[in-house]
Amino acid sequence: MQRVGRYQLVRKLASRGLAEVYLAEAEGPGRPEKSLVLKRILAPFAEQEAFSAEARIAAQLGHPNLAQVLDFGEAEGSYYVAMEHVDGLSLRQLIRWSMLEEQPLPHTLVARILSLSCEGLAYAHEFADPDPGQE
Repeated sequence: MQRVGRYQLVRKLASRGLAEVYLAEAEGPGRPEKSLVLKRILAPFAEQEAFSAEARIAAQLGHPNLAQVLDFGEAEGSYYVAMEHVDGLSLRQLIRWSMLEEQPLPHTLVARILSLSCEGLAYAHEFADPDPGQE
């Protein structure tokens, strides 16, 4: 199996133009293995300063509607972000199921997903720019 830093890659979850996303396990002395999501940013698309600045901010976010950033760094010539693994269906999987089954998602479920997503996004924006009136 492939490794990125101290993380053992279990399987690829997605591959996009800028990054690859894996289910991974953290390994370390005296630590049990922990499943997490590891996003590896491909080297040509990462600028160290910008990546580090954004990763530091993301690692400080603590909200129930945001996956927690656990670690970030550089290994084997690419940058990575290790995040909490949230078990369950992705929004993409839920929409795909709805389309295949020709069953619209219940309006209450759609409203709840949007509400929770907006709460997390609002928190992240407030955290990154706590006083938008100041320049």
